[in-house]
Amino acid sequence: MNEILKTVLSLSLAGSVLILLLLLIKPLIRGRAGKRWQYYIWLAVILRLLLPFGAKGSPMDTLFQQSGRLPVVQTAPSPSLSQTPAPRPEAPAVSDSGGARAAAPFPAVLRRALWAVRLITPYLWPVWLAGALLLLLRKVTIYQSFARYLKAGNTAVADPALLDRLALLGERAGVKRPVELCVNSLISSPLLIGFFRPCIVLPTAALSEADFSYTVLHELTHYRRRDLFYKWLVQLTLCLHWFNPLVHVMAREIDRACELACDEAVVRSLDGDNRRAYGDTLLHAVGAGGGYRDSLSSVTLGESGALLKERLEAIMNYRKPSKAAGALALAITLALGVGATAIGAYAAAPAGKTTPAPGGSAVAGMQTGSGLLPDGAQSPPIDLDIYSGGVELLPAAENEITASYDSAYYDVRMTERDGRWAVSVSGKVAKMGETDFVQLHVPGAQRELNVNVLYGDFRYDLAENAADNILVTAADSGIQISSPNGFQNSDIALTAAEEEYTRYDMLEYPDYFTKTETGFTYRNGAAANRLQISLTGYTGVEFTETRDP
Repeated sequence: MNEILKTVLSLSLAGSVLILLLLLIKPLIRGRAGKRWQYYIWLAVILRLLLPFGAKGSPMDTLFQQSGRLPVVQTAPSPSLSQTPAPRPEAPAVSDSGGARAAAPFPAVLRRALWAVRLITPYLWPVWLAGALLLLLRKVTIYQSFARYLKAGNTAVADPALLDRLALLGERAGVKRPVELCVNSLISSPLLIGFFRPCIVLPTAALSEADFSYTVLHELTHYRRRDLFYKWLVQLTLCLHWFNPLVHVMAREIDRACELACDEAVVRSLDGDNRRAYGDTLLHAVGAGGGYRDSLSSVTLGESGALLKERLEAIMNYRKPSKAAGALALAITLALGVGATAIGAYAAAPAGKTTPAPGGSAVAGMQTGSGLLPDGAQSPPIDLDIYSGGVELLPAAENEITASYDSAYYDVRMTERDGRWAVSVSGKVAKMGETDFVQLHVPGAQRELNVNVLYGDFRYDLAENAADNILVTAADSGIQISSPNGFQNSDIALTAAEEEYTRYDMLEYPDYFTKTETGFTYRNGAAANRLQISLTGYTGVEFTETRDP
């Protein structure tokens, strides 16, 4: 379910970008592009908010693929890691895939914030799901309540003259389905309700001929354009993205554009005097009946305040959009469509193969999660994230990555993407106690690992014949690296972001290592093993020739 939440969050973020773009260009298109276009262009944003499609490797997909991992802090390697003290490094570089680029050290406050997010993530999706379901239930309940309220107070119009005029106006509006006409003195303004059995409800039937014609024509236009379906599509989007304030802003903009577009459709064929008469109908509709009004389950004619003023101004200043305005609208539509597709969304399921390690049983016990490598595959690159728990890296006898752990204390997840494996180990902090480490078995005589440790522990015993390339980033954690042959053929560089790191006796290493101001460097023999270790916070690091059992 966390994957579903990540997908929703990626859609929400992508949609927010599009919403902001439309809001920014709003002054540019006002008075130029047609109101109908301004109404329907929001459908591109709604589709982006609802449909998890996008190109592989799109910005949103990349961002949320990496969202479970902290940035890797890596210092630029020196040209030769000799036994002479290395110069004091400049600001560490930050990379999420092992490559270096200039950046400031990862701040402690941000590390702790990300850790807090990591801890509460398993509890976020129930909150989101509960909010979405409760909001949807509330909206459906309001709709049903309003429908029952209307049904109880509606009186069908039996006047043949009014029904004949309704039929003629239906033909004029292009509506082929019969439309009912009712009166309800409790509603505040005329409205249209009903998806499949449309009904126009008037506060009173005592309307002038002009007011009746324009009122009915307006509501029939809403029905012909299926505005009720559009309205509920917006409500569904609101329920899924209830936590996003920009989606609520979008809903208000769509409601506004809906009425402006409907007005435009009605006045398109009217001259100046008739437009003024249509504007008078809007004014008469405000407060024409009772006080009950519900805009969720219906579309209404009457409005008040700033929107009513805007609608009246748009009616009186209506001009047919020019070809230049049409070209501008087309260009923006294409750009928005391309942008919506390019920005993408997170979709974990089709992107790769995921193997969640078994666990969660009522009885605690050792569990094993595994990822079988393709035949002939050797030394797959691995991104290993450790949060709170401990991991001991061990060789694998088979061509398979395996993790052995106690499910009562650990959550372990493996994901393969384009031949690169991501292994995430999370300790259940409230239960950790004196638990054993997760034993992660990795095949291959040459391992390429990108290890990220936060409030956790990482142990690794270098094999005599290993030729590993390992990058370790740790914050407020513990690192233990051992070697049975005195780190022969090893090339090691350690750098700590805190200048006073070594004053706290956080480093333990053999005498033949060369100490630097913020860490040490060491090189021996052919340097087949290359280890780069970057530290933030206060992390204990121990290098030993043998490890105690």
